[in-house]
Amino acid sequence: MFNTEQELVELIIKRFHTKWIWIKKYSNENMEFLREVNLGYWIPDIVIVNKKWNFSSFREKTLSMFDVWILDIIKKEKTININELIDITKSSKKKLNNSLSLLINEKMISPQLMETYSFDKYEMFISESIAIEVKLKNWQRALHQAHRYKWFANESYVLLPESNIVPANNNIELFKRFNVWLLSFNNEWQIKSYFKPTKTMPISRQMQYFLNEQCCHKFNSYSL
Repeated sequence: MFNTEQELVELIIKRFHTKWIWIKKYSNENMEFLREVNLGYWIPDIVIVNKKWNFSSFREKTLSMFDVWILDIIKKEKTININELIDITKSSKKKLNNSLSLLINEKMISPQLMETYSFDKYEMFISESIAIEVKLKNWQRALHQAHRYKWFANESYVLLPESNIVPANNNIELFKRFNVWLLSFNNEWQIKSYFKPTKTMPISRQMQYFLNEQCCHKFNSYSL
């Protein structure tokens, strides 16, 4: 049917679009399939996001991982000065000021007296997300990667061909322990579920924001 995992991923994106609308109750207009989103240490095969329609506007500039880190620190502390940021991040004042300027321009933070900054707001362009790890055979590696994706995703799936599902299904307790959904598909591209996880909030707000930034960048690219 296919020779490589990359070929398999492309076929899944092409053939499973309407099936995921049915599974997740997403509308066709709101759902977006993203291929190999680069989230630093994490590059899932597929990310499915449910887009919001109530955001004010797309931004011309998106935040880097460093910008997101600074924003997350300020949100956690509510108010913080530049010297405290230097102590926490071990970054240069110049690098921090560049990031702070961007966050101020985007109205995410506000400058206060004495080089102090306070959090204002951060807008999410997506309401929830699913990360999918696709493998031909290696279910152990797929489970390990899918579990890591829970740092930024609401749900995480492992998807295998039905012909190779038995070893994974024999270890279904591991999938339950890590709250990762195990799915298979057959030659007719029918999906079978072996364990459905509980939807949770992403472990890391910072990683959730960075996924949001990657989505914002891609959505902007579509509109050009």
